[in-house]
Amino acid sequence: HRVVVVERDSEGRTKEIIYYKRNSYNWSSRWNILFELGFNSYSDKNHFTGASDKTNLGYPDLHSSKSMNVALYPVFRTFRITKNNLLNIQTGIGFDWGNYRFEDGWTIVKDSNGKIVPSDQYRPNGINQLSKSKLTTVYLNVPLLLKLNIPVSGSSRKHFYLSAGIIGGFKIGSHTKVKYADGGKKEKDRSSFNLNLLRYDLTFRAGYRWVGFYFNYQMTPLFENGKGHKLFPYAIGLSFKI
Repeated sequence: HRVVVVERDSEGRTKEIIYYKRNSYNWSSRWNILFELGFNSYSDKNHFTGASDKTNLGYPDLHSSKSMNVALYPVFRTFRITKNNLLNIQTGIGFDWGNYRFEDGWTIVKDSNGKIVPSDQYRPNGINQLSKSKLTTVYLNVPLLLKLNIPVSGSSRKHFYLSAGIIGGFKIGSHTKVKYADGGKKEKDRSSFNLNLLRYDLTFRAGYRWVGFYFNYQMTPLFENGKGHKLFPYAIGLSFKI
């Protein structure tokens, strides 16, 4: 920015001297990389709208500790709203991998009516033949967040933060994967599984400086309307900003 200094010479005449001062480093306008790691699950009820599907009884349980959620935003930016850096808007673009690890050898298939249903085809006589069975989804995500900074000791660089917003997603891939217990043979099915092409999540976040906690709740059902059980995924984990 421009700085104008008025000086007076030895004869009493005044003159203006113009300096151009470079802006100091502004951390909030920097492009960042955001990495998230957590766990996935789902519910047969949307806890925000109350919508539920009573036909979901018997849907495969998840192995929660192995149902991982991974997201990478190579483009993530914070825009300062207030000069004191109290309020920011954040957005970016990245990829989200959702893994849903089924228990006891269950998987999902498309039935004769084109609907996605649970399958026990790997459980002859009720005996589980698998060591792993999961559904993986891949979405291209665009978040839009409102962030509140709470400075620590008056520093704009050291702060706690709270943020909330929405994350829009576009499906770019999906597959199921099973692994047999004996011999480790693997099978993959790269079908679409009637997953919703578009989705949106509500997200809530809190943290300190570059590390935080996140909770995403998907308002759009996992499967297209009438083409699968009405399940509402959610994810919880830690985020890291580089």
